[in-house]
Amino acid sequence: MKKIKVLNIANVDDYFKDKVDESVYEVKYKKRNEVTKEDLENIEILIGNPPLELLKECKNLRFLQLSRAGSDDMKEEILPKGCIVANASGTYGIGISEYMIGTTLMMMRNLHHYIRHQEKHLWKRVQPINSLYGATVLVVGAGDIGLEYAKRCKAMGATVIGIKRHLDYIPECLDECYDLKSLDQLLLRADVVALSLPNSADTTGIMSRKQFEQMKETAFLINVGRGTAINTEDLCDAVINKEIAGACLDVFEVEPLPENHRIWDIENIVVTPHCSGNLNLDITNKKFVEIAIENLENYRNGRTIKNEVDFKTGYRKYTR
Repeated sequence: MKKIKVLNIANVDDYFKDKVDESVYEVKYKKRNEVTKEDLENIEILIGNPPLELLKECKNLRFLQLSRAGSDDMKEEILPKGCIVANASGTYGIGISEYMIGTTLMMMRNLHHYIRHQEKHLWKRVQPINSLYGATVLVVGAGDIGLEYAKRCKAMGATVIGIKRHLDYIPECLDECYDLKSLDQLLLRADVVALSLPNSADTTGIMSRKQFEQMKETAFLINVGRGTAINTEDLCDAVINKEIAGACLDVFEVEPLPENHRIWDIENIVVTPHCSGNLNLDITNKKFVEIAIENLENYRNGRTIKNEVDFKTGYRKYTR
């Protein structure tokens, strides 16, 4: 039997090698930044996030398994005809939700200020502090990542409100659930606003001056989805003018964040370099490999691909 040619650029070599059936698949492993035109010419399956400019070289590509949850840039016209694309939704919920819980508690308990105080050898308490217990948390984007965060907030005593695209099913970890049209009204109630949205026409710029004016002066904003969801300059103004209490951002409109951007020096904004996800944790690696291996078999046997991307919406195809 002729083996199916696979190129894996997802940096999960060890886990993947333990799971893949080498009697069926001929797998080549390369780093993303080392991929060449020649590597792509004859492969049938690609695992990982390829440079978009090289996709046109994948003449025989029939299935692309992305190693990221976002898939809005996967346009049908840049792929070989008939190529199926799947994203990695379900991979990052644990890792990113732990980052979100950590940053939520950091902001509520002023821990970011104490780091700066330690650098100055300054013994000084910062008030007021807040608690997740009894707080209202608004999760904007209640997919895998948002729901894992919601579960943890709920377990710590918060009331959790979700915003999601499909309202036919409401997860138990959400006390209330609405669609994006209700955002402005819900902001009035939230102590924490957590964004875990993909990039789309509907989500671009949804947090700008009007929305910051709706938020409580004591509320915090967290963003782990896409930087395009926030008008960064409006956010800077809102925090400087104490319209909201602060923000923790892991994603930005432009990355890397320019060194001279004023946001670096705003005391109540915490900046991290898009590090909440990626394949950094063992559990994240394992979850991705499980999805990739399952989809290899789904593809080979003509079954439904898990997390298949709908090119019209940029999201995965919706199933209950």
